[in-house]
Amino acid sequence: MVETNNPAFTEIWNPTSAILASLQVGIKPIGLEYCDQATSRQPVHAKDHQIFQLFFLHATLRLNRLAGII
Repeated sequence: MVETNNPAFTEIWNPTSAILASLQVGIKPIGLEYCDQATSRQPVHAKDHQIFQLFFLHATLRLNRLAGII
């Protein structure tokens, strides 16, 4: 079996300390947006979700506009 994750990443990553969202242009996924609390392992707070959502929606809007979908 092949190890796909870096062991250092596996040691510090905590699912409650990160936000992950699929970035799409139209219906085609083109990448992922990822935000985390680094090595603090603190849970993501509501203000972090709001900031991430604002950035994510702005990026999605701009990419769709550049692609001529909007």
